[in-house]
Formats: sequence, structure tokens, C-alpha cells
Amino acid sequence: MIDNLVATNILEAYRSGLLQRTASSCRQHTFGSLLQATVSRRIGLRERLVLRKVWQGSGKGLVFVEQGHLAEARSHFSQARDLLGSTPATSECRLLARSVLEAAEAYLDYKSCDFPQARTRVYVSMDADLELELIYSYDLLQVHRLQSAHNLIRIDFREGAFERAFCIAGGILAYLSGLAPAVPLHYAWCARTLAECPRYLLSALADQVTQDVAIALEKFTDAVCWKSFRHFAAIDHLRLDQPVPGSGTLEWIALKEAFLAGDYKGYLLKVPRFLAKGRSGNPALWYSSILDVLEICGISGDQTTSAASCLRAAILRDSSSWTQLPLGLAPRLKRYRQVLESVEGSRRVGHEAIASDSPATR
Repeated sequence: MIDNLVATNILEAYRSGLLQRTASSCRQHTFGSLLQATVSRRIGLRERLVLRKVWQGSGKGLVFVEQGHLAEARSHFSQARDLLGSTPATSECRLLARSVLEAAEAYLDYKSCDFPQARTRVYVSMDADLELELIYSYDLLQVHRLQSAHNLIRIDFREGAFERAFCIAGGILAYLSGLAPAVPLHYAWCARTLAECPRYLLSALADQVTQDVAIALEKFTDAVCWKSFRHFAAIDHLRLDQPVPGSGTLEWIALKEAFLAGDYKGYLLKVPRFLAKGRSGNPALWYSSILDVLEICGISGDQTTSAASCLRAAILRDSSSWTQLPLGLAPRLKRYRQVLESVEGSRRVGHEAIASDSPATR
């Protein structure tokens, strides 16, 4: 399956990709700055000040959640909620505050392993977004709803609802690609207003979703999960020229499809082109493809002398200097390194035994 030519092509592509510099991202407006600019044009100064305090409280709460200080985070969220409840404000202002605050508190619930409450808060945030979209024409908030749908994927993975998570992930990618009229949750999705949203925000979202899928497949490789993902992602309708947002999303899906179907020959023919493009944009997809190459190498021949084993050894010796490797991919890499160490250890023992039995040592 892996002869010298195939191994050379893959190794050259891998090393070329490894040397590719990460593309420097030009300064672009964040979702938050775009939303603030929209708010400043539509809401009066007094209400903007209230909204800013609520958003700042939510932001501080998120920082404490990230640091693991959940009690402090809860205190900031509570203060922001009390401020909103005690201050006169229009419905538009309250919806904007609720959208951000509920999404932030959902993260606290997620970290506290209160998954039902986290899911409830996410839907409350999405309801606020939708009302703002439909009544007040905040088209940009459809991006926030999609991000919330992505957060539901993460909640489902943590809670153990794997098939549902893969369904939502596939649905988001199909919707972003124009292959589905809606995401398979919530309601009133609108492809027309989505087309008006900044493309780079949608690409970043697609990268996040595919990264989570790539990492999740390290644990949940059963056929049902991939079948659910491929169905909702409308993989059978994807074309090479499909305008799919994200960095290498379409190529990675095609590669993973071949790998999981056991089409290793087809995979090995396609993967060099993907690897040569480098890690820029979505390192998880690049590294997961490298790990799949290593898996095929282990299937393709003996552990010591074949072209496959030589390719595997060359890549694994490089792996100690890898950067941007997602933590979720590290366990598989560790297993492959242990196999290599075991093989090389056995080889050293064999060489020592031969040397000790040679006439020169008698």
C-alpha cells in the first residue's frame, strides 16, 4: 500500500507544510466591535451606558470562568443581572443585554457540568437574538446564533449526546455552504441575511466546528456518528469548487471520508496536496490528517523495514517540535510514539545481542 514513491511524496508534502509560515491575519473587526458599532447607531447614550455595564460584567465573569474561579464569575453575572433588572430600559436594550449575558452564564454552567441549565441559557440567548433579528433588523446576530449552536455541540459532546452533536455540526457546515436552508435546531434561519454577514466571521466559525469534529472523532469513531455528520453536512452534494467557509474544510472532509471508509489507497493519493498547504488556519485538521497517515503506516507493513515504517519513524521523530497541536489529538500521538520507542528498543537489543555473539567479542 505504501511503497517508496508514496512514502517520499507524503514525507515531502508533510515537511513542506510544516515549514509553511502561519498566515498573518490582517486586522479585521471582531464580532463584538461590529455589534457595538451597530448599537451605537440605534440606541441612546443612557441605554448604551447600561448595556456597556452589563456586557462588561459578563466579560469579567467569563474571564473568571476561564481561570477556574467560578464563585467570582457567578458574582459578576449576578451583579450584571441585578443591574439590568433595576434599570429602566427599552425592550431592544434588554434583549441585547440578555443575548450576551445568558450566553456567558451558559459557559459557567458548562464548566460546572450543569449541562441542562447551560443548554437552557443558550436557547434563551438564541431567542433574544432571533427577536432582535426579526423585529429590530440586527442581521449580524445570526452569526451569534450560529456560535450558540456551536456551543450546543460542545455541551452535547461533554454530556455524551454524541450523535446529536455530529448532526448539529454537519448541519451548521451545510447551512454555511448553502446546501441546507436551515440549521437542525432553533428556527427562522435566513440564508439571505447570512450572505450579508462578514465572510471571515463565518469562516472562523466553520474552522471551530470542524476542529471540534476532528478532535471528537478521536474518541467517537463509530459509524453512526460519522453517518449522522455526513448526512447533515450533505457530503454527497459537496463539490471541489463548493464555496465552503473555513480553512481546508472541504478537503479534510473528503480525506476523512476516505479514511473512515477504509479507502487507504485513495487517501494516500490525496493527502500530499492537503499537507503541503500547511497548518495555517486550522491546525487541528492538518494534524489529524498526519495522525491518520501514521495509522495507515501501522497497518501497511512490518514495524521495522518497510517504507511505511520508515515514513512513520521520520514523522514521529519530528513530532517533538510540533507547535499548535490541539490537546485532544495528543493522546493518539503519544500512543504512536510509544510504539516507535518499543520497536527501536527491540532493535537495539537485537543489535547488542548480535554484537555480543560476534567472533570479535569472544
